[in-house]
Amino acid sequence: MRKLYIVAMTVALLLLSGCEKRFETSIDLGMNTKRVNITADAQEFWVSVFSDGEWTVSDGLQDDAWIVSDTRSGSGNGAVHFVCSENDGEDARYVRCDVTGGSKGRTVSLWLVQAGTKEKASDVELDI
Repeated sequence: MRKLYIVAMTVALLLLSGCEKRFETSIDLGMNTKRVNITADAQEFWVSVFSDGEWTVSDGLQDDAWIVSDTRSGSGNGAVHFVCSENDGEDARYVRCDVTGGSKGRTVSLWLVQAGTKEKASDVELDI
């Protein structure tokens, strides 16, 4: 009886492994997050971009002197590099960064929220 059970389980495993289908997806444009909460300290970080074509980072980001990106564009999958200065104010601050491109010309938004000395970044409510 035990041999029959082992044979049946082996056959079942072979049948299941033969039915394996690879999962594939195509993303025209996306990022690994919609929001980044940043501490009040000066720092740098990267956000991943997934794309099936060329993409650009919005120019409006450079208007906010507290955070800048030296990554202006890319092609395919890549990353956007951000550098932010210290926030010594009490209130948190935030800015929206748009990335546009991919095969469908979509725009995806990323909110960058930096904590203040009294307000946490996670306390800021945004309409994402």
